[in-house]
Amino acid sequence: MFDILDQIVDEAPPEAQATNINSVGAMSAILINVMLGVSFSVSLIMLAFGAFRYVVSSGDPKLIEKSYHTMFWSLIALIMTVLAVAIKNVVTAAMGVDIPTTPTDF
Repeated sequence: MFDILDQIVDEAPPEAQATNINSVGAMSAILINVMLGVSFSVSLIMLAFGAFRYVVSSGDPKLIEKSYHTMFWSLIALIMTVLAVAIKNVVTAAMGVDIPTTPTDF
């Protein structure tokens, strides 16, 4: 079953293979980057969803309140994500972890 995956990995050019990730810190930083990207994306989607619900609420106070709460909490999530990125950058800089920035840097 995994023979196909092994063949794909073996046929990948050397510059596309992850050979430079040699520490747990670098690997965890990459994983955190992915999770923060997903968090930021979901927050933006929810902000847009709340704005859409506000536009189509037709003046109904209950729907306006629900859309307000959706937008409020998505903004809180956006702020928390930005703060998490800042904290991650400070911690990785203090630990001296070199994080690859592009896929070709691996």
